[in-house]
Amino acid sequence: MMTAAPKPNFLMKLLVAVLLLIVTLLMLELLIRLTDPLGIIRYFSNIERYVFREDDELGYKLEPGSYAFIGWSSTILEDGTRYVPDAPTNSDCVIVALGDSVTFGQGVNDDETWVNRLAQRFPGVKFVNAGVPGYNLPNLIAQYERFKDQYQAVLYTLIDNDVEASISRKQPPLTTWLVRHSAIFLYLHALSLPRPPNMPESEYRAYLDILSADPRVLMTAFASGGVSEALVKDYPAIFLQPMWTHFLSPFDPHPSAQGHEEIAQTAAPLVEQIIAQFCPTA
Repeated sequence: MMTAAPKPNFLMKLLVAVLLLIVTLLMLELLIRLTDPLGIIRYFSNIERYVFREDDELGYKLEPGSYAFIGWSSTILEDGTRYVPDAPTNSDCVIVALGDSVTFGQGVNDDETWVNRLAQRFPGVKFVNAGVPGYNLPNLIAQYERFKDQYQAVLYTLIDNDVEASISRKQPPLTTWLVRHSAIFLYLHALSLPRPPNMPESEYRAYLDILSADPRVLMTAFASGGVSEALVKDYPAIFLQPMWTHFLSPFDPHPSAQGHEEIAQTAAPLVEQIIAQFCPTA
C-alpha cells in the first residue's frame, strides 16, 4: 500500500513554522545581546581578557601590564600584584592582601578595590594587592610562602570557593564555537555550569592551620551562609564580616565599587589593630 505524499498545505505550514522559529530565535539572540539582562555576556567577555602565565610555585599568575575591560581597567605590576594607586611606594609597614578575584577587585578600577580604599584610610601603610582571580587555598598558601618575608602583616579574605579543588593553570572558560558566538548558547552554558568539587575537608583545614598559626595573618570571612562562615566556629581568629550588598550584576556576585567600600569599612577597625600591633610607628 503506497503512502500518500504530504499535502502542499502541510508543507507550507511546516515551512512557516520553521521560519517563525528562526525569526523568534534571531530576535531573542538580538534582545539578549543588546540588553544582557543578567550581565553574563559582559562577565565572560571580561574574564577572557585576562592573560595568565604559568608559575612553578603558584600554578599561574597574571601577566604584568595594563588591562582594558568592559567598564573598568586594571594594572598588573611586574611582581604579579595589582597596582594600589593610593599606597606609598616605600614604607616600613607593608600589609599584603591575599585572596582571589574579590581581593583582586574583579569588575572595578584600581582605585576602587577595597585594598586601595584601605590605603586611602591608612596613608602611611604600603598595601600590596596580591589577589588573583581563581585562586584557591593551595595557590594562596604558595603566595603566603612567597611573600612572608616581605611584610609586617597579611590580610586574607576567605571566600566560600577557596576550598574548591585547585587548578595548576588557568584554562579559557569558553570552548565551543556556539557558546563563543551565540548569546543564547552563552546564557544556557553559564546558567548550567556545575560548581567545581571541594577538596577534602582535612586538606583545606590543613592550609587554614598554616595561616592561623602565624600571628601576623588576619583572616576574615563573609557571612554568606557557606563554608567560610561555617569555619568561623572552629577558627575563632577568623573575623566574620557582613556580606557586601552591592554586586556587579545579577549573574556576577563580585562586589561593585560600593561593595568594595562596604568591605573596606568593616575591615578598617581590624586593620587599625594590626597596624598598632605590628607597625606602631606607621
